[in-house]
Amino acid sequence: MDDDFEWGPWLPHDDSGWPPGVEPDEVVLAEIRGDAMPPMPACRLDWHCPGDPVTRYRRREWKALDEVDALEEVTA
Repeated sequence: MDDDFEWGPWLPHDDSGWPPGVEPDEVVLAEIRGDAMPPMPACRLDWHCPGDPVTRYRRREWKALDEVDALEEVTA
């Protein structure tokens, strides 16, 4: 369920290729030249595109367990 996730901090990307630890089907937020892209699978981004680089990105992270439990209580 998407409510179990939140966006993590912005991580810098130095145009050196695929970012470490990111899976191809993982949904990320990315910025290209300061323009925010919509959420999309990492495999749809060109991580090493000279002149049009991904400058930073965010990964989805699991919410803290107590936040998920509180959300489930509210929606139950």
